[in-house]
Order: sequence, then structure tokens, then C-alpha cells
Amino acid sequence: MWRRSTSRALAGIPLRAGAYRNRSLLPQSNGAERTGVGVTAGAGVLWRRLTLDLAYVRETVSGKIAEFPTTAFSGFSVSQKEDGADKAVLRQFLFSIGTRF
Repeated sequence: MWRRSTSRALAGIPLRAGAYRNRSLLPQSNGAERTGVGVTAGAGVLWRRLTLDLAYVRETVSGKIAEFPTTAFSGFSVSQKEDGADKAVLRQFLFSIGTRF
């Protein structure tokens, strides 16, 4: 974190990056849990008592899912062709504002 004197308005700019593993709420078709792997990066601004923060999160969750044998259209879905294998990639930006007392 870069930090300046607290007597000025801008107190610092925190930077961060990381990786994590997360258990998915939806289990695989055989009941085993699905685990997501993600990376995150973010930056913020400390301005007097106000904290502004922006973070980017990208998580990949994969596993086998249960699916009905037929689809609304003719043919098979992608996961059916790949023996039930499914991969989801979640991307999001998170923004927060906080204050210190």
C-alpha cells in the first residue's frame, strides 16, 4: 500500500491481488462437491475518512452435471456431448464505499 501523510486529503492507494478456492453451492451429478478456482485484483483510494474500492473477480467452476436426456431442440446439448462435463466462468466487478469513525 502506498500511503502519504494523514494530514492531507489523500491518505493512500491500496493495491492487492490473490487467488482462492471456493466450494460451489451446486453439487456434481454424483453428489460430490464442485470447487471453483478464482483470481482477484483490486485497488482503492483512502481519502480522509472515505474508502473507495474496486475489485475484479474471475472464477472457474467445473464438474459433471445432471441434465435431462432431451432438449427443447433436436440433438444434444454441449454438456451431453461431453459426457455431462460442464465449465462455468464467472466474471464480475465489485465496488464498495466505506467510512472510518
